[in-house]
Amino acid sequence: INAVARVIAKIPDARVVMIGKAENQDYLASLQAQIQRLRLEAQVEWMAALPQTELAHRMRQADALVLPSLSEALGRVVIEAMATGTPVIGSRVGGIPELIADGKTGLLVPPGDDAALAEKMCWVAEHPDEIFQMGRQAYAFATKFFSEDIYVQGYAQLLSEAAKLLSQEQTRSKGRNSSNITS
Repeated sequence: INAVARVIAKIPDARVVMIGKAENQDYLASLQAQIQRLRLEAQVEWMAALPQTELAHRMRQADALVLPSLSEALGRVVIEAMATGTPVIGSRVGGIPELIADGKTGLLVPPGDDAALAEKMCWVAEHPDEIFQMGRQAYAFATKFFSEDIYVQGYAQLLSEAAKLLSQEQTRSKGRNSSNITS
């Protein structure tokens, strides 16, 4: 929210849409109070969790998806945004840097750095041509590495390797269980 305030100070007509269900109601209340305290109600729209098709539509409309996580295992939403052609501004934590090629498919910021996050958000607003190209590269990355066909191929390979290992183990077990008597 502090980063949003910095963006609005520099680009008064900027708008932020926050989407998702807050599991912790106290946290949600603190965010809403901060939005009111900073007088950002007109610039920040809060939406509950959306059906996947509506979420994808919203992502396609956005200049960028912002994921300012302090910790994140993989960040499936990064892949979802990229699959819609939307570049991502994400924190340099967990698996996010593995997904975002900084400056190519999105932008990375240090976790918890409001100033850096605001700077990248402003850059996105000021560089629509570069963001369009980033979105194209993000889409290419997502479809190359995370398409349904890739998942099916990966699972087929995993099952094939597991079957091979099981077969090898069974062959070794049979060898250990048989007697080897020589005279």
